Amino acid sequence: MQGSFNNKAKNAAPQKTKIGIALQGGGAYGIYAKGALETLLNSKFATQTEIKAVTGTSAGAMNGALLVHGINKGGTPQALHNLDQFWVNIKTLGHTFSLINGLGPTLNPDWPNIPTHKMLLFTFAQAALPQDYALRELKQALDQEIRDIAPLQNGAAQLFVNAVRENQKKQREHVVFSGNDLTTDNIVASGALEQFGGWMVNGHKHYDGAYWRNPCFDDILKADITDLLVITLQEKPQRPTAACSQDNARQTNHAQPGHALITSEIHDHLHYVQQQHPKLNLHSIELDVAPHWNETSRINADPAWLNTLEGMGHKDAENWLKHNLALIGKKSSYQINPKPQSPLPKKP
Repeated sequence: MQGSFNNKAKNAAPQKTKIGIALQGGGAYGIYAKGALETLLNSKFATQTEIKAVTGTSAGAMNGALLVHGINKGGTPQALHNLDQFWVNIKTLGHTFSLINGLGPTLNPDWPNIPTHKMLLFTFAQAALPQDYALRELKQALDQEIRDIAPLQNGAAQLFVNAVRENQKKQREHVVFSGNDLTTDNIVASGALEQFGGWMVNGHKHYDGAYWRNPCFDDILKADITDLLVITLQEKPQRPTAACSQDNARQTNHAQPGHALITSEIHDHLHYVQQQHPKLNLHSIELDVAPHWNETSRINADPAWLNTLEGMGHKDAENWLKHNLALIGKKSSYQINPKPQSPLPKKP
């Protein structure tokens, strides 16, 4: 009897590490996270971990919704399908937007900034369209993959999505959607930049969650996890990071809190999280944002540029798996030291 018990114990499947995933917003850069997630889900990471919670903002909210909906509905295969089909549609929309907005043929992926003269055409073309046109297209793309809302709201994996709500007095407050409050409208609200006019949900105007936190960590840090993997989409400062929360950075550095986007503050915030939660195993996969990329590269939805970003996500996730997969469930792999900047290519 004792021998039989020991054999069963030896043959038992190893316990999976309970992990959370935090996904930043960053416009077109969001496809980098898609590439990274795709690589993770097709690796031993998927068999060694159990994704218990996901938090996301803006593009991170969309990736997070597709990931959680897929996991809860049909596991890893469904999550991969959701992510792939959504971004296939976004690439198609990107090609259409390029034609409508006068951006013309494929831009150089090595220099993804939209030239000034083409931005003027873009601005004129946008003025001829409804202000929320892009957001409505995003919602339609989400609705195609998330046809049944139940797996998004309930299941083994939880989702937390944040946005900024504006009241009748034009005052802004931070809100987090989870559980039965999750809808594709709320996901879109998390990415509603001011230039798109915001997004109405239940009679209230909502704006991009990154105006407050990018992403929000409060709920995921309370989840049943031992590890947290953060996929960042913002340039890492060329100085040592300082432990500073996003809230403190917003209150200190933003003249009008709730109106300026939280971007590179994520790196100081991760240092803060590591300091405040020493027992949490913290990990990160970071987009190496080149110093010559400007803000127009975030709205550049040209398929060639999206493919480049997606490929970077695949490559960085593969590198992360090679060096850090063995640390999952054991210790942090997050490094607070700044990364060297990528060499500046020649301007075309």
